[in-house]
Amino acid sequence: MLQHTGRVRTHEYGVSEVIGAVMLIAVVGAAVAIIGVALLSQPAPEKIPALEAVISNTGNTIQIFHNGGDTLQKDQMKIMVDGVDRTNSFVLRDGNGWSKWMIGDTLIYTADPAPTGAIQIIYTGGSSGRVLLSWEGTTSAGIGTTTTTTPVTTTPVTTPTLPVLTADFYGNPTSDYLPLPVLFTDLSTGPIDQWSWAFGDGSTSSVPSPQYTYPDAGIYTVILTVTNTTYSITSTATKVDYIHVLSFAEYVSNENVFVYGTKLFFFGDTITGEDATVVITGSLLSTEMNMNAAIAIKTIYVDGDVYLGPGSASLGYPGKIGNTSVNGDFNIASGSHMIYGNVNISGNANLAGATIRDTVTVDGDVNLGWGTVFGDDALVFYTGELTKPAYYSRPSIESKCIHVDSVPGVTMPDLPIPSAKDASWYAEEGYTYDLLLSSNTKIYSPFGYTSALIGTVSNVIIVAADGDITLMGGGSHVSGVLFAPKGRVTIAGDSFEGVIIARDGLYVPSGGTDITFKDLEDYIADTEDYPF
Repeated sequence: MLQHTGRVRTHEYGVSEVIGAVMLIAVVGAAVAIIGVALLSQPAPEKIPALEAVISNTGNTIQIFHNGGDTLQKDQMKIMVDGVDRTNSFVLRDGNGWSKWMIGDTLIYTADPAPTGAIQIIYTGGSSGRVLLSWEGTTSAGIGTTTTTTPVTTTPVTTPTLPVLTADFYGNPTSDYLPLPVLFTDLSTGPIDQWSWAFGDGSTSSVPSPQYTYPDAGIYTVILTVTNTTYSITSTATKVDYIHVLSFAEYVSNENVFVYGTKLFFFGDTITGEDATVVITGSLLSTEMNMNAAIAIKTIYVDGDVYLGPGSASLGYPGKIGNTSVNGDFNIASGSHMIYGNVNISGNANLAGATIRDTVTVDGDVNLGWGTVFGDDALVFYTGELTKPAYYSRPSIESKCIHVDSVPGVTMPDLPIPSAKDASWYAEEGYTYDLLLSSNTKIYSPFGYTSALIGTVSNVIIVAADGDITLMGGGSHVSGVLFAPKGRVTIAGDSFEGVIIARDGLYVPSGGTDITFKDLEDYIADTEDYPF
């Protein structure tokens, strides 16, 4: 019995050890499970958005540029200005509202009065507010960044290195007669991506270097503003009274214009103007002239062809080197015609019947004839071909004709003749309508004007707003200013002295009439009193 009892006890002890080990393992496992559950049940750390921004404060306007970091939702942030929540007062640069703020966006707010204290951007999407950026407003711009995951009260403000813009420009030309085309060249420096031009007459451009044509006379201030849109910085250059567009009246006065119109129909004796200018906006043809008439004018513009046939008509003022500009062919096929002064021709030149006194430039072919005569100082420069009669052997003449690659271009006046002023202006200035013209009178007609003349009539001003001016009378002598902006002037008398401005030109239908230039200022001293 004792031996049996002992074996039983030995077995009981072994069972007890196994049971104890199992229970210990269970307890440890339960503890680990409890610890794991406890650890896994803890909330994840809050993520604070990263933000890099540039703040600029100009006057009353605050601009905040999102320069890097995370996108911020509007409902998870506050923008505090001087301690006041102004989030809803900010708009995007284009004026639209916003629900989120992304890299590249600029928020703008105009305060009243101007902000004086700090500007803060606070993230409110977590369990407590986090200051992402704080700017004290002590500099013109600042950058704030934060990537920390722990609460912050302020973020150090640094001053960024902003690009420097300097606006500048150049215009050419800055003064001339209307219409005036001006090429503006941008001379600005810095990283510019936007240009804004104001030409002074209400017109604008966004081209870096625009060309603009001023249609009206006046003095204009030009403004160029350049912008870097990334940093919202600008620079402006203002040039006061920079462009001076001269009026038609100034052209007539400054250039001593004697005749301005489409045609010169002249069967009189001479047209004389030692320092005068004649502008013919059409051709000059001997079939519409006295074959022997002298156009003794220093400066002549012909916007068309010149043709002088049989006879001895002459161009230019003798003994005074002026300029004749021909925007077409120059054809002196026969006769013996004196050509005084320098002549610039944009087409071909037939000089068979010409006596050349000075320099001729031809952008085309030149033809010499047996009747071509060159003065001692005469030269012809041409770009095309030189032809001459068969068996022509005059080396001294040919040596004066020089082939070149190019010659100066022909520039014609391009001033439109202005309309007459309002009828009330003429009435206030003492203009009347009298059929019988007399000395020292000022005539205004809303239509045309015709008068029969006897004797001498001096110092008159005649304006026909919408028609012709016709002065008839053999042996009459007239002086003054004749203005027909929509018609022509016809003179049939012994002589006329003064200024003629007529869209359709000057007509002198009978022989024996002499026309002499006088300066506009000889009749009208004050430019404000000019009738056009």
